[in-house]
Amino acid sequence: MDPELFRRVQPADFLQRQLADGARPDGRPFTATRKMKLNTNSLPNCEGSATLRCGSSLYVAGVRGEIGSPTDAAHPSHGRIVVTTDFSKLCGADFRDEAGPSQNLSVLLSKTLTQLVNHHKAIDLSQLCIKETEAVWVLYVDVVCLEYDGNFADLPLLASVAALRNVRLPVVTYDTSAKAYRRTTDEATQRVHFKSSPVCVTFSRVLDEDAYWLADPTREEEELGTALTVAFVGGAGEREVTPIRWGGAPVDLERVSRRLLPTASRIKEDVYDALLVG
Repeated sequence: MDPELFRRVQPADFLQRQLADGARPDGRPFTATRKMKLNTNSLPNCEGSATLRCGSSLYVAGVRGEIGSPTDAAHPSHGRIVVTTDFSKLCGADFRDEAGPSQNLSVLLSKTLTQLVNHHKAIDLSQLCIKETEAVWVLYVDVVCLEYDGNFADLPLLASVAALRNVRLPVVTYDTSAKAYRRTTDEATQRVHFKSSPVCVTFSRVLDEDAYWLADPTREEEELGTALTVAFVGGAGEREVTPIRWGGAPVDLERVSRRLLPTASRIKEDVYDALLVG
């Protein structure tokens, strides 16, 4: 049978044969990631933006800043960051059903990424303060996937962080006549500084076999496996590592995350390098 026909008709058997030979369908070793290309400040009319290409996946992230009121009574000087992910209908038929599982995943992913970029070990949110108890910056990060080929957590987080690292916020003044804080037209210079950029490293346990944990899974590898993400927040000496399972077959999170941690830590450093270049 023609290999491509075999791949379409019996995808699990095709992948099983590939992995049994020690390599993935795209030729990568099990723990290798795809090359990433990151560009920043590529979108107009944004406080910050980033475009990320990884394999056949393409993400665009834009940041818009709005003046709002603090919502954390315990920290009246803290602004906040809200991440929203959207997988466009161009990504495939499974993303066109607005009530389908892909939309539920998008909601869960948005919540998870928002928690990571607001984590106290990742960022000091008081830098977004305009006037304590009165006004703060609220940064909305809109991440859109235009082409999707797997690894739904790592790439939108990387695009979000890259866009936030390139944010420039304008000076804000208080309009006494309107009794409101307003943006000025002065040059935007205020930046957003991360203590340590949060990073996700995702693996897929393909065909429910512990021997086949694949880093940076493609769409094909995701569909035939169980995805697990290792999330890193915080720098040296205070790093927090959290395993996240995104459905699929049950796994022992603690045991598996310990097993995958050395590989995840190496990949994390590659992501840091990509952020510095971007």
